[in-house]
Amino acid sequence: MGRTGVVCFFMTAPEKASWILLAEDDKLFTMLFERAWKVAFPEVEVVKVSKVSELSAFCEEEASPRVAVLDRNLEDGSSLEYGRRFTCPVVLWSSDSSGEVRRKPVGREELEMAIQEIARIGGLVVPPQ
Repeated sequence: MGRTGVVCFFMTAPEKASWILLAEDDKLFTMLFERAWKVAFPEVEVVKVSKVSELSAFCEEEASPRVAVLDRNLEDGSSLEYGRRFTCPVVLWSSDSSGEVRRKPVGREELEMAIQEIARIGGLVVPPQ
């Protein structure tokens, strides 16, 4: 005899995005950030852009990342004005910090601590250290 059963589908509220946006023009820093992020949060994709012209497209889309991490100075201009247009939390940093702009992490330990903070800002569960 075959098995019978009922298949149920449940509608739930949309979940938060499963990706973050990294706007960074330093290729080495981008690689290190992505590698460290994937170790801590392998299920959350890092979408990367290196220019303001690429960043502006994300401000116009309806889909928003969990968090946007923006280097203030990109190849073709400043990301400062775009940071204010996102509906998600935004981390704005630069190698030369001032005012609302944080200092970009230097070294592995600072980068790992920054990733944990970004994850908390984005509402992710941070694994215990």
